[in-house]
Parts: sequence; structure tokens; C-alpha cells
Amino acid sequence: MSSTLEYFWHLSSANKASRLNASEQLVSTLEKFQAAHPAPQEDGDRDDLEGKNAPDVTYAIKRLVRGLASPRESSRLGFSVALTELLSRIETVTASQMIMLISDASQTTGSMKGHEERDMLFARLFGLTALAQSRLLVHQTLSSEEEVQLVVKLLDELGGKKSWLREGAAWATARVLEALCASKASWTEKAAKHIVSKMLENERDWTPDKVALILLAQKWFPDLKWKKLLAPTFKDANILAATNLAILARILKEGSVDEDVDKSAANAGTWQPQLPFVWDVIADALCSSDTTQRQVDVVPVQDFFRIAVDESFFATSASSERKYWGFLIFQKFASRVPPSELPLLLTRNFMRTWINHLSHTDRYLHKIAKQVAQDVQKIVSNEPRAGFALMLELLGRNGNRQFDQITRTKTVESILSSMSPTGIDEYAAHLFAQLSEEETDSENAYGQSKQLWVVDQLSALVRNASVPKDDACIKNILGFFVLHGFFTVQKASNKSKIMALRHIPQPPFTDDLRQECRTRLLACLADLLTQTPNKKTTVEASTSATPVRQAGYAQDGELWLAKVWSIFADLEKDKHVSLTKELAEVETELRAKVTAALAILEKAPADKQEPASGVQLLLTGGLLQLYADQDANAAEELEDCTAAVSRMFSTTSPTKAKSKGKDKKGKDNAKESGDSETAPEPISVFVDFLVGCLDRGSAYSRAIATRAFEPLCSALTQTSVKFILDQLERRPVTATRDDEDIDMQEDDAQSDAESHASHSDSQAEQEHSGSEESESSEDDDEGEEDQEDEEDDGDEEGDADAELRARLEEALRLSGMDPAENDGSEDEELMDDDQMMQFDEQLAVVFKTRKSEKSGAKQNLNAQREATHFKNRVLDLVDIYIRKESTSPHIPTIVLPLLDLITGTGQDEKQLQEKTAGILRSRLSKTKELPRLQDLSEARDVFAQLHSHARRSRSGAVVGVISQCTVYIARVLVHNGDGTLVSQVYGESLKDYATRKASSLNAAFFLEFVKRLPQQAFGTGEALIDAMRKPHNFYRATQLFNVFQAVASQLSQEQLKQSLSKLCPAFCDVLYGTISSACTDEPAPKAAQLRDVTKVGYSYMRASKRADLSAAAFEKLWDGPRLRALVDTVKGCERFKTAAALHSSLRQMSGLVSGQASQPKIPGKRRAPEGDSEDRLQRKKVRKSKD
Repeated sequence: MSSTLEYFWHLSSANKASRLNASEQLVSTLEKFQAAHPAPQEDGDRDDLEGKNAPDVTYAIKRLVRGLASPRESSRLGFSVALTELLSRIETVTASQMIMLISDASQTTGSMKGHEERDMLFARLFGLTALAQSRLLVHQTLSSEEEVQLVVKLLDELGGKKSWLREGAAWATARVLEALCASKASWTEKAAKHIVSKMLENERDWTPDKVALILLAQKWFPDLKWKKLLAPTFKDANILAATNLAILARILKEGSVDEDVDKSAANAGTWQPQLPFVWDVIADALCSSDTTQRQVDVVPVQDFFRIAVDESFFATSASSERKYWGFLIFQKFASRVPPSELPLLLTRNFMRTWINHLSHTDRYLHKIAKQVAQDVQKIVSNEPRAGFALMLELLGRNGNRQFDQITRTKTVESILSSMSPTGIDEYAAHLFAQLSEEETDSENAYGQSKQLWVVDQLSALVRNASVPKDDACIKNILGFFVLHGFFTVQKASNKSKIMALRHIPQPPFTDDLRQECRTRLLACLADLLTQTPNKKTTVEASTSATPVRQAGYAQDGELWLAKVWSIFADLEKDKHVSLTKELAEVETELRAKVTAALAILEKAPADKQEPASGVQLLLTGGLLQLYADQDANAAEELEDCTAAVSRMFSTTSPTKAKSKGKDKKGKDNAKESGDSETAPEPISVFVDFLVGCLDRGSAYSRAIATRAFEPLCSALTQTSVKFILDQLERRPVTATRDDEDIDMQEDDAQSDAESHASHSDSQAEQEHSGSEESESSEDDDEGEEDQEDEEDDGDEEGDADAELRARLEEALRLSGMDPAENDGSEDEELMDDDQMMQFDEQLAVVFKTRKSEKSGAKQNLNAQREATHFKNRVLDLVDIYIRKESTSPHIPTIVLPLLDLITGTGQDEKQLQEKTAGILRSRLSKTKELPRLQDLSEARDVFAQLHSHARRSRSGAVVGVISQCTVYIARVLVHNGDGTLVSQVYGESLKDYATRKASSLNAAFFLEFVKRLPQQAFGTGEALIDAMRKPHNFYRATQLFNVFQAVASQLSQEQLKQSLSKLCPAFCDVLYGTISSACTDEPAPKAAQLRDVTKVGYSYMRASKRADLSAAAFEKLWDGPRLRALVDTVKGCERFKTAAALHSSLRQMSGLVSGQASQPKIPGKRRAPEGDSEDRLQRKKVRKSKD
């Protein structure tokens, strides 16, 4: 017995795995004991538990039964599982014995406390359930019909004692019926009939638990006379028949068949969040995918859900508790019904309740409503074919067209993303059909609202990259926007290739809605030009012969803009439609020129195919924007582009033409009277148009510019690159705004506006004169200017109030009142009517002027913000150019303008600074491909200016960016064979860092150079040692020694030999001089700083050992006597008398030079002796044991 006692303790463990493991081991051990026990005599007592079982088995059975009443942790669960398993494996225990044991161990008395009585009731419930689940209760020889009836009776009495035990007792009774169905005993059907008859004795006492038991009994014992048994409560033998649906819904809702019985009092306080198990039984019966299990005469699931759930649990008068149960019921049905039938569950009341509780987080059932939304999304992701039907319900009559907006979720968006391309096609066709449905409302407001919703939905399908859609669907949607944006449908055409033409919108589209279609068309094209293909579409395309679609292009390789113009041309020829507005003659001529230019681009030479694709995108996109927005400037720029196409791509020799190009602001190029000028470079014209697109600010124009610029990168010239960089220069933004202010104030306050403009002009002159001062004075005055700006901002409100007060006093004087005379007087002087009228006029002028001044300041702020956004877009072009043309000879010229942008912008453009610095750090400095330059003069000049900027910069972050740029230009110079200049300029910077107090350089500036270009860093060795001789302070001396260590650590064997003859003597002199001066100089350096210096010297000494010098030569090289004297000097110095680490480092250096000191030990490793390299290579590494 002692071998099984330990298992009982683990049966109460809170861990499920521990309980199951203990149960398995206990039952297995008891089986072995029972097998070793002698077989009982046949004539023995049937109820002799001890005689037929081994002592351990008897003890275990009794203890397991008693343990069911234990409230400790999970005792009931563990003990009931072990008891069930044990009873199912041994056949020496009878059902009567177990009933007696369970009844005796769970007796209740009147003297028991509440928790004691509860423990006993639970013990009886768990014990009888274990007896039923073990199948001992329905054993052919170990049980009988009477014992089954006794167990059912005990369970019924148990459910009647406490309402919270009623459902558990019913579930245990269901296990008894299940065991009877599986039993082979001859009396099972008779026992089942007796149980059912007992349950149906009271024909008016119907509860949900009773419905569950009858449904299970009908399933397991279908041969019983159910129609007679269920009469007169139910008309049909099947409870789930359509004729029984009304009474069944009443039972499930109220718990009674009587309409006039008030169950609220009886059920008060008995509600629990868990759903009764009857709903599992009903859901399994109605939603079974197995046709053999689904009964033929049952009610359809949608009818049952509508009557029993939607009209009961989701009714307007239903409580929150009932609605919570309703959501749980929906989850059960949704997980069981076929996905195609899920939309049938989205009934009217359910959708209203679901939307209401999803819309706000403070709603009582928000969490369960959100869980339902997640379940729906998961179902569609597993079965995409159900998405379309579900969308129709969510956005249809019972739902809401703005479902996601109202509920603040992404349910519809998630469903669309999970659908298949076929489902998206069906949904788009459904949206097209919505426009032709006539509305019963006499007003058109609802119809127009629905039309706008359709436009929104179609636009979202294209613009959402996560929605899987094929090219046919995209083309149909683009055709819809072209049709209703530029044309009027006269008659539907069912045979048209354009699906939108098969439906006539009712009511007709208004002008505002047509403008909205044109806007959505441009927005969709902007997203198509930039978004990457959906993963599902990419996978499908990769498995077929069709190439994967690229951004801006369909899978057939045609530009989406070209497809739009193809649709436009087809609609122009179609007799069923007409243009909303006739095209002007200028637009028609321009379109003809664009068409001719596109024909030239199609025949472009092979080496110009890539730029030709970019120009094609520019022309088609610009022409479409002209048609949609009617921009006159775009027409002129497009005309210039068409002329440039013939000069750049025509196979015939280009002719000279007068320059019609315009810069970004639309100003004509300078001309001298009487002289004809040569036309600008074609690529400059295209770049001018690109920059103009960026300046317009719309997403479509930005997408056109960004997408077309990439293929044009290979054709850029020095002039075009400079033009792009010129856009990053800082320009005053107040001039145009002041002119606008003058126009606005011309009628009302012309004099005040002119004064304001003159003040702005004088301020601009002061800024211009200040920009002409030397760079050094700019740096010195920068902090003062910032401080003055902050003070001006802080005093702005006070100055404005003082100015307003002065104007009001002036208005009083003009009206005949003297404010100074009235301030101290006791008598109040009243104004007559004329004075009041005059004062009102003056007061109106004062406030009107004040309002216009505030408006002008706001406009200036908006202008500055727009200028910053524009520069951000230009930086995108620069980023693309560096990425696409990393070997272009124009790349080095980009560095300085970008650096000027970082240093020249203020705090209000910090994001612009960070973006520019990111391009220089990540894109430019890390590129592996370098350009080949014909002329190095410009790169040399850039390199020198970068070093000059680094020496004068006041920001450590800027110096870090400059360091990356200088290394890049140095790599370019080395790549083009000019490494000597690199070493020379870096040597000058080393000198500046060492000697000039105000130098902004730091050690990281040089360490980056040493790391990336070690060969050229070695060339700076002499300059570095010279800089180390006279540092400004000891800290910089320490940093220079660290730079020297970085250089020495990367020397090759050949460079090491050269350094011993060229650098070592000078370094030795500098090293010893630095250590010696540290003992006397003021201020005195710290011991740790001096030790860092000695570490560098010791490291270089060890490196020089690789040169295979003799001991005498090595000591001579490092001047052994001087070093030993230096060691004594430092040892006797009062400053460093206690610096033990410093003395140890110097002794190591002295010992290494004299050949007497051992090398420092490294913990955890064994260091091999110098020399005898072959033996060292053959020696194995030994690991120390950590025991």
C-alpha cells in the first residue's frame, strides 16, 4: 500500500498533466496488485468488496470516493478521473457496491455548515458521474436495470436540492443515457424507456436541460414512440421540427411552456456566464456536416436562429445577460455551420446589437462583440469563398454600408483581404449593379449617398494592397471611374467590355460626383504606381507563364495609364455614351502631340528604352491630370515635353528650336532681345516637369514624378542634377504671401498693408546682408540669433497687445476723445452720435487691419510648411538617384548640397535634417560601387570643403555625418588613383585637431577613416606623430594615441617593416616625451589617462616583435636606457606614486624591451612562448574544468 500512497497527493495538483500522470500510474499499479490477488470463489458474496479485491485496490476505491468531497485544489477532478479509469479496468466491483459507497460518503445532515453541505453534494455528483462514465453502471453482469434507475433517481433528487446543481445533474443523466446506448445488456432499452417516461411525467415541466436530455435520447433511442411520449406539449415527434419551433423557443428563453408564468423570480440570481449545454446539443443536431447524423425533418438552421435566438436573445427588450448568451450562441453556430451558410446567421436584431456594442469600448458587451468579429474574420480566412456572401450581409439591409467606420474595426477590410480574387470580382460586379437599383424614396439624397459609397468601395478595392485582385478587376474599376468621371451614359450596353457601362446609374451622377470619380481615378493610379503586388497575386502569377506584375504595370507589361487612355478612346467611339464636357481645341491639339510623342517613344533605340518608359509615364500621366484638373501650367509643360521627345528619341537629327522651357516656378528663361537661343537639353525639360509635379503637392503628381524619375536616372546630366539640388536651397517664403496680403487688404486697409510689406522687404534686406558676412561670423552669431528669435516669440503676444492698444487710443483721438485726459478724471465724458459713428469707423479699420496681419502670419507659416514638404519630395528623388546610379560621376557633387541642407535648416525642419542625414549615412556612405571620374578636380574640392566644414562645425552629430561623407569621397579618390591627396588632407585635419582649441573634430572622425581606408591611414603616420608632439591638452593626446593604435593594429607585414624605419623612432620619442611631461606639466593628467598612453606604446612594441629583430636591435629601436630611466622617474613622481596599474604597465614595457619580462597573463588561457611557431601550432588547447 505504501507504494501507491504517493500518487494520491499528486491527484490534487493544480497542474493537469501532473494529475493525469498520477492517475495513470495509480491505476496501472492497482491493476498489477489485482492481477496478483487470488481469484474469488464463485459462491462468494456478490457485495463482498474486500474479499474480491486486493487490499490496495479496496483501500484505493474507498479513498478515491472519500476524496471526492475534498475542497483542496483540484482534488475532485483528479480523484474522479482516477476513480472512473479504475472502475473501467477492473471487474471485481459491482455497481451496487459503488452506489452504496458513494451514498454513504456523501450523506448530508442538518448540522452541517453551508460549505460542508456543498462539498457533500459535489462529491455525490462527481461520484455518480464517474460511475456512469466508467460504464460499470451498464455492465451486463455487474449491474442491473434497477441500479440504473436508482442512479437516475439520485441525480434527479440532487438537481432538485440546489438550482446550481440542476444542469450538472442533467449532464450526468445524459452520460447515463449515452452509456445505455453503448451497452450490450438486454435491459438497456427498457431502462432507457423508463428513464424517459419518468422525465416526461409532468407534461408542463419543461426546461432547457430537459430538452437537451430528450434530444439526446431521440438520437440514441430513435425506436421509442416519441410522438406519444411528447404529446401534447409538442405536435411533432422531433422536437426540432418546424411545427415545434415556437414552443421550443419559449422553453429555451423562459424555461417553461406557459406564456403567463413569470420565471424571473424563480431564476433570479441563477444566471451564469456559461451557456447551458442544450445549445451544444441543438447546434450539433442542426449544423452537423454528416448527412447521416442530420435529421431530415428538422427546421432549417436560419429559421431556428431567427426565431429562437434573434427574436428572443437579441430583442430590443432583452437584457444584457441574454444578449451575452446570444453572442455565445452565435459563436457556437458559426463554428459549426458550413461557411457558405454563415451569412444566414446575420439577422436583423443580431446585427443591430453587434454594431451597437462594437462601436464604443465602454459598451457593456464590447469584448464579446469584438470576439465575434475576430471569429468571423478567422472563418473567412480559412474559407475565402464565404467572404462575398458575408460582405453582402455586413453591408446590406441588416448591416451598414459604413460598418468599419461605425464599429471602429477593420472587419470588412480584413474580410476583403482574406477573399479570393474571384470573390473580389463578384463583389465589384455587385457594386456596379447597386447603381442601377431604383430607390423608392422620392428624394435623391439617399441614392446619391449610395453612389458615393459605391465610389468609396471601388476605390478602396484598388488602393488597398492587401486585397487580392486580378488585372481584370482593376481594369473594370478604372473603367468605372473613367466612364462616370468624363462621360454621361445615354443607354446601357450589355455587350460592352466595360462592365460599368452595363448599368445606368439611378439617379444620374451629379457634377460633384463626377469630379469625385476623376479624383478617385487619379488616387487609384497613384497607388498602382507605388504599391507592390499582393502576395496572393504574386504567388498565382509565379506559378503561371505570365510575368509577375510590377508597380505601375499590369501583368501583361502594359502601363496602367496606357490602359486608362485605351478605355478613354474606346468610350469616345461608343455611341452609348457622350462626353460630359467637350474638349477645348488646345486640349485636342495637345493630345495629338502626346500621341505622336508616344509613337516616337515606342520606336526608341535599345539603349534608350529605359528613359523612354519614364517619359511615357510622364506624358500619359500629365495629360490625364490636365483632363481631370484643367491645369494650364501642365499644358505648357506637356507641350515642352513633347517637343523634347522628338529631340531626344527621334531617329532623325534633331532640329534646333526656341527655348520654351520654364523653371519650376513658371518663370520664362532669360532671353536677349533679337537673339535666338538653343533649346535646352531634353532631359532638363523632363526633370523640370518632374519637379513641377512635386511642387503641385497631390499624391498623384508625386507618384508620377517619383515613378518616372527612376528610369530617367541613367540619362541625367550635370545640369539636370544641379537643377534638382537647387530646389533644396533655402529661399524666403514670405514674398509671395505678402503680395497676397496686399491684394486682400487693398480695398480696406491699403496703407497698413503697404507698411507691412515694406517692413517685410527691409527684413529681407537685413537677412540678405547678413548672409554675405563671413562663415565664421555666422557661426558665432548663430546662437545669438536663435536666442533673439526665442525672445521675439515670447514677447510677440505682448507686443501685439501693446500695438493694438496704441491703435485704439489713436482711434479715440480721431473721434475727438483724449484717453490721457480721461484716465484720472472722476467725471465720465459721454460721446455724441457723430463721435460714436466716427469712432465705430476707426475701430472697424483697426480690427480689420489686425485680422489681416494675423492671416498673413498664418499664410507665411503654411508656406514654410509647404516648402519643407516639397524639399522632402525632392530628397526622395535624390535617394532614388543614389540608389539607382551609384556609379554616376555626378554623385560626388551631391554631397555638399545635402550637407548644406543639414546645417542650414532650423529646428522647425528637424525631420528634413534627419532624412538628409539618413541618406548620407545609409545610402551614400555604404554603397559598394564607386564612380569612375574623368576629372578629379571637383571631387578634390568637395573633399577639402568637407574637412573644412568638419573643423568648424558646432554639432557632434553633423561631424559624424561629415565623417561618413569624407570617407566616401576618399574612397572615390582612391578608386580613381588619388590616395595621396586623401592622406595629405587627413594629415592637415589631424594637425588642426591637435593644435587648435576651437577645432570641432573628434577621434571618431579619424577612426572611421582608419577603419575604412587602412592603406591611406598608414600614409598619415608622420602627420599623426607630428600632431601628437604638441597637443592642445592631454585628453587630445590620449585620443591621438588611440588613433595611432588603430592604424598600427591594421598594418601588414610589409607596412610594419616600413613603420619601424619611418615611424617607430619618432613614435618612441613622442611616447617617452608624453610620459615624461605628464610628470611635470600642469594641469596634471590622470593616472588612467597616462596608462592608456602606455597601453598604446606596449601594443606597438609587441607588434614590432613580428619584424624578427635581434634583442640588441630591438632594445636600440626602443631606446631601452631611456625607457628604464623613465620608469624610475614615474615611480618617484608624487603624482603617480600610488598608481600601481601605471607602474605595472611601464615595467612590462621595460621588460619587453630588455627581454626579461614575461608577457601578461590572460585569465582562462595559456599563452605559448614566443618563437618556435611549429611547436606552438602542434600544441593542443586545454580547457580548464569548471568543477
